[in-house]
Amino acid sequence: MSEPIANSAASATLTIAAAASLLTLGRLLAKRLNGQPLLRYEPRRPVPWTGWPALVLLSPLLLSLLGKLILGAEPTVSPLSERWTALTVGLTAPIAGPSGAAAAGAGATVTAALTAVAPSFVREGSFLGAALLMTMLQVTVTAATYVALAAVAGASRLDLGLPADVRQFWGDVRIGGIAFLAALLPTYALQVLLNWLLQPQSGHPFVEQFMATPSVGIMTGIALAAVVGAPVFEETAFRLLLQGWLEKPAGRLQADTVAVSTDESEIERAPIDDHGNGQLVVTMIEQVDAPATADAVAGAANSGGDASLPAGANGASMNASNWPIAVTAVAFGLAHWGHGASPAPLVLLGLVLGYLYSRTHRIVPAIACHMLFNALTMWLLLLEYLQQ
Repeated sequence: MSEPIANSAASATLTIAAAASLLTLGRLLAKRLNGQPLLRYEPRRPVPWTGWPALVLLSPLLLSLLGKLILGAEPTVSPLSERWTALTVGLTAPIAGPSGAAAAGAGATVTAALTAVAPSFVREGSFLGAALLMTMLQVTVTAATYVALAAVAGASRLDLGLPADVRQFWGDVRIGGIAFLAALLPTYALQVLLNWLLQPQSGHPFVEQFMATPSVGIMTGIALAAVVGAPVFEETAFRLLLQGWLEKPAGRLQADTVAVSTDESEIERAPIDDHGNGQLVVTMIEQVDAPATADAVAGAANSGGDASLPAGANGASMNASNWPIAVTAVAFGLAHWGHGASPAPLVLLGLVLGYLYSRTHRIVPAIACHMLFNALTMWLLLLEYLQQ
């Protein structure tokens, strides 16, 4: 692709993205002015885990931040995995009991097995190999986390934020896509403004690696890590584990006043709602014995993670505090410290991702939104590569 064509493609991409973002923001604003919620609130019981799983899963990001590790050489992979293994066993075993220690040991075994093949992947400074290894680690440990939470903490599918079926999955992807369009213009505008004001000397290590030695291999490695590994891993850690745990002391779920059912035999799924959200509207066959108040939502949480709220169910006590969203958003931004001006825009994006989780209590919308953001960045980076 010639430079003029690549420039035209980049300009067209940015123009279309900005227009789509403005249109989406306008439609959402009109929805709010009409008194409708941006996204239906779907309650569920408090999660059965503490903050330790989030700390364990986030430990690689913390170590990466403190050590300013950059993928591409063996020392940046092997010590990271060794410390992750140690933290997984050391932090989880004392608080989870024998079964928890066994689960932690199993996770550590998987991590150690992947670490053992690291030299073959990263010898000769293979960026693609290192990125592939890290993506494998992220996806594998994330999957092991879901299994461990179900086996050790007794977490249900609803607790884990998983969709009820394929139809709900694609509805969640659509929600994430709408959120991506809505957040796109504000986030990129803030990024451009901060770059202009601060003129940072450093950027994202992936981008810097690519700009230093542009190649198809490096581009593939970046795309793999950014579009697949990072969204799945980070959204599970920040939104599901950390924010899910923080919502317990925040009192968001009204656990003291609402009896929440997780028995799928008590749930009857109705057709898709008329708001076009692709969400399943759920009616309870057996009513929960709870105070008849608007905020009680009468056990509307269910195994599918969906609820049809009665009038007034979006009251103050249902949304007693939004600080879990803010805390996880700030933590999300700080995890990218040292990537130029990225932390501030990523805090803004983190607020959107946290809002998605707080309303749906499912993880797919946030993962989809995160993936789309990173995919757009990769597309623009690819166009820049083609110009060269």
